[in-house]
Amino acid sequence: MGTISINQENVGEGTWSPGSSEAVQPEVEFSPEEVIVVDPQIALKKLEAEKLKALRKALDEINKSKTIKGQTNFYPEFQFEPLKRIKLPFIQVNHALGGGIPLGRVIEIYGFESSGKSLFCARTVAEFQKAGLRCCWMDMERCLDPKFYADFGVNLDDLIIGTPETAEDCFNTMDILINSGAVDLIIVDSVAAMITKEQKAKTAEEKTMASLARIMSGEIPKLLDPCDENNCTIIFINQVRDNVGVMYGDSEVTPGGRALRFYASIRMELKRKSASVVLDSNGKDPVGHGVNIRVIKNKTAPPGRKGEFMIYYDGREITLKDTLEEAFDVAVNTGLISRPTVQTYLYESGGFSVSGSRNKFIEKLLEDELMRNLFVGELTAA
Repeated sequence: MGTISINQENVGEGTWSPGSSEAVQPEVEFSPEEVIVVDPQIALKKLEAEKLKALRKALDEINKSKTIKGQTNFYPEFQFEPLKRIKLPFIQVNHALGGGIPLGRVIEIYGFESSGKSLFCARTVAEFQKAGLRCCWMDMERCLDPKFYADFGVNLDDLIIGTPETAEDCFNTMDILINSGAVDLIIVDSVAAMITKEQKAKTAEEKTMASLARIMSGEIPKLLDPCDENNCTIIFINQVRDNVGVMYGDSEVTPGGRALRFYASIRMELKRKSASVVLDSNGKDPVGHGVNIRVIKNKTAPPGRKGEFMIYYDGREITLKDTLEEAFDVAVNTGLISRPTVQTYLYESGGFSVSGSRNKFIEKLLEDELMRNLFVGELTAA
């Protein structure tokens, strides 16, 4: 042990001088060997190691518990499957969504009447079936025409059609189908057409305030975990209403309360392009129209993206030229194609160089398959 020397004259009383309010403290001398210098970094690392050890112990206790269901762990050790997507025949829509329709998520599609919501979902069903997945259509509006949807590529022999009477029946049916693990896509057409058992039991004069909103708020959360476990996607088609009394901001609301907009991973708004109606060869009857899509909410990719696509009523396939025109617009927006002047576009990649108008660029893509594959590949990866 080291030695400590104390000035005995000042022990117990200290010294005091006039004009000083404090006594002089006793003099204490420490020998150099008694001074211990602690590195702050070493102390922090030791503390962090102890906290990590305690955290590991807590995680083991949580995951081994028989009363707590689910897993809690660090991301590298978490059993997290990459998000799978089904691509649609619309390049701009795929880009707006982040690569296509995600599996195991809840999606809401809303818009005005005759904007193309149901036909868009019919196209989606056809693409899911092409990928070997099974689909179900909940026809709450009782307006499904299977033969009409067959023109869009829907395989009727492998399509499940449900006609539940009430909202409760619809959710109970979806719960059974999802937990079976045999259904990959469910279309609910539509939320606005749902009625609850309370509404059905009462007359028109009897009011039922927010009965559907209460059902939606209680039942949608119950489907989130089964959808994720079984990779089943639910697409809710919804309508729009005017919120009376709103003078500033958006006055449009969707039926069914606010629960769906919070629980949905993706919310898409579809609007009809009146100026893009396609007429038949005689120039009389319309055979298709353009649709503007805006991704209001997206938890799987950056939100706020927009796009356009064409819907043909006779179910004709999207031509290669239509696809390339969509791809061209996306490439300009993402910067893959630069725009030196107002009417001049420039694309340089992989030894290819094209400069000129929009039509010239698309004609070049139609002629050169190698360049087309390179261009589409770069656009898909962007």
